[in-house]
Amino acid sequence: MFLNQGGVKTGNVVELTCANELAIIVATLATARIGATTFSIPIGTPSILRAEMGATAKAQLLVTDMLDMESTGLPRLLIDLDRIANDAAMTDVTIRNEYPQAPWLIITGSGSTGRPKQIAFTHRVFRARIPLFSDQISPSVNDCVASLMHSDFSSAKHWQLIALFSGASICLFDRANTNPIELCRNKQVTILYTAVIHLEQLINRLPPGTTNALSSLRALVPAGSVISDDLRKRVQQTLTQNLYVRYGTNETGQVTIATPQEMISNASTVGRPPPGVQVEVVDANGTKLPMGEIGQIRIQSPGMIDHYLDDDDATKHAFRDGWFMPGDLGKFTPDGQLIFIGRADQMMNMDGINIYPAEIETVIARHPAVRDSAAIPLHSEVHQHIPVCAVALHPGASVTEKELLDFAFQRLGSRYPRRIVILEKLPRTEQGKLLLQQLNQEMAERLQSPL
Repeated sequence: MFLNQGGVKTGNVVELTCANELAIIVATLATARIGATTFSIPIGTPSILRAEMGATAKAQLLVTDMLDMESTGLPRLLIDLDRIANDAAMTDVTIRNEYPQAPWLIITGSGSTGRPKQIAFTHRVFRARIPLFSDQISPSVNDCVASLMHSDFSSAKHWQLIALFSGASICLFDRANTNPIELCRNKQVTILYTAVIHLEQLINRLPPGTTNALSSLRALVPAGSVISDDLRKRVQQTLTQNLYVRYGTNETGQVTIATPQEMISNASTVGRPPPGVQVEVVDANGTKLPMGEIGQIRIQSPGMIDHYLDDDDATKHAFRDGWFMPGDLGKFTPDGQLIFIGRADQMMNMDGINIYPAEIETVIARHPAVRDSAAIPLHSEVHQHIPVCAVALHPGASVTEKELLDFAFQRLGSRYPRRIVILEKLPRTEQGKLLLQQLNQEMAERLQSPL
């Protein structure tokens, strides 16, 4: 009722930025009930990037709980949950849209062409994903669910709504002042969703020799990044044996999940697909490969989208003959478990965030001093990949690394390169192809770190 009176109508796209995570959940649910669409933008997103993201998503209204939220030209609706909760007039079931046609959520993903991809989740797609997420873990009224990933992100929204659908409780907490290990103990959290970086942080908090630190958990579920065999072992030694490893994509939802028992026999597995999901490993011609052979992964799922918004080229590249091609390499074991090998392209993955080199290069090239650029990953045991960038300047141009980093951050947000190295020229062939091995060597020498 509050959103409707504030101007949110069926079919609108609502830009959502809130400091209170409960406000994010409530506003997302309310927006969906009206038949409108939520587009979340995290706090701290640079103003230039925020404006570009909102314009691309065609946002029509900003919903926030922050008085000092910087305007991007959109009408602003200020949420006050306490006032809404105490106002009986804010209840009107007649505004509910029984058959919403608009997506319930739009997210922004990285783009291989340098242009971010917009992904829309319809109500039907999300409903189809619920059993895929719940297949092995099956949340119930007896569970308390927490996520170390902020509610700004789509994965946290998915898991929170799945918990609500199942009758489980959701534990929200003060992220700045709460020790997640103490939280799980005190609140008896039974299902904890994390990213790889959170696992490293949790382990680093523990005194030497600690075992089963998260004894209340029946499921610890990391997502978003590749989990190394070493990290799996350390998690099971120190935090909990109840580790579930997933493989999935924004476009399809969960694809496979490996149980703790399956990882005992094969530490590299990402498990098997749930009922209704088909996964194949194929060659460059789309021919299905035998067990044990490495090829490209392709996926069919009832929770799969079938296109990107306003991006026909990316859609044609990724969606082929009813299959989604994530650009990942894998193979199957004889007993049907999927082994994730890595990316078939050059995409980087830092703390679960997908970053394409072209995305960084396109932005850096806009700086008037930059003549040439190439983004590459700096490998990290904690973050998986750290994006760094080499640039060559126009003759006579002058710019500092800090100036370039600030320029990139304002336009890329969390996808900006963490280091920028200025070279006299980038190593390329006569045809302009980047000599990656030579560049890696030059960057490693400058950064004093192996690439």
